[in-house]
Amino acid sequence: MSCLKNTGIDQILLWKQFREGNKDAFTVIIKIFYNEMYSYGFCFTKDTGLLKDSIQDVFLTLWKSRLTIGNTTQIIFYLLKSLRRRLAENINANHRYSIKSSESFEELFDFQLNKEDAIVYEESQQEITRQLKGAIGRLTKRQQEIIYLRFYNNAGFNEIADAMGLTHQAVYNLLHIAISKLKEINTNSQLTGM
Repeated sequence: MSCLKNTGIDQILLWKQFREGNKDAFTVIIKIFYNEMYSYGFCFTKDTGLLKDSIQDVFLTLWKSRLTIGNTTQIIFYLLKSLRRRLAENINANHRYSIKSSESFEELFDFQLNKEDAIVYEESQQEITRQLKGAIGRLTKRQQEIIYLRFYNNAGFNEIADAMGLTHQAVYNLLHIAISKLKEINTNSQLTGM
C-alpha cells in the first residue's frame, strides 16, 4: 500500500523476517498496517472496543502461527482478510449482534469518508480551485471566455461559435490554444487534475 511504498520497505523481506520470529519486523507490520486495518474494520462496525479487540486477536494469532503461515507479497491484504474473518466471528459471538450468514456480515459494510479525510479532500479541492482560477486569470480574455462557455456552461462547439461569432475551426483553434496554455501553467505550478 502507499504507506509501505513511501517507507521503501520490502514486503516480502519484512514478512520473511516476521515468519522467522523477528519481533522488530512484527512491530513494523503492526505500526504500518494498524490504521488501515482499523479504517477497514470501522466500515463493518462502529463498536471501537470490538474492533480493537478483533485487530488485537488478528495480531496475536498471527504471531502464534508465524511458523506455519505461508508467504505473501501483499501483507495488507492478508491482514484485511484475517480481520474480516475475525470480525465476523466476534460479531457472531457478541450477543448484541446477530448475523446469520456471510451475506448478513457483508451488509454491515458502510464506507464513508471520515471527517479528517473529508476535510483533507475539501482543502485539496479548494487549493486546486484557487490554482485553477489563477491559471485562468493568466489567459487572454477571449481564451477565458471560451473556457467559460465550454467548461462552466457545457456549451457545444456550435453554441460557442454562435455566441462568440467565430467559425467552427476558430473555436477548435482557440480552445486548443487555451487548454495548451493551461497545461503549460499547470506544469509550471504543479496543478493537479488537469
